[in-house]
Amino acid sequence: MRVIVRRPHAYTFRAERGGEIPGIALLDGDGELVGAVGLLEDGARDALLAAMARVASRGR
Repeated sequence: MRVIVRRPHAYTFRAERGGEIPGIALLDGDGELVGAVGLLEDGARDALLAAMARVASRGR
């Protein structure tokens, strides 16, 4: 399984996805967005772990 964690370009992310600009974006091995977490929001740790679990459940 390969997980890519990166800081997305903020304005591109907001234009494509709307809402809050995340601190971290999680992509699967194909480069598809799985989740994004705003690091200053409440529950950021739990949101990050949940997004990582979604990547793992894809079996890549």
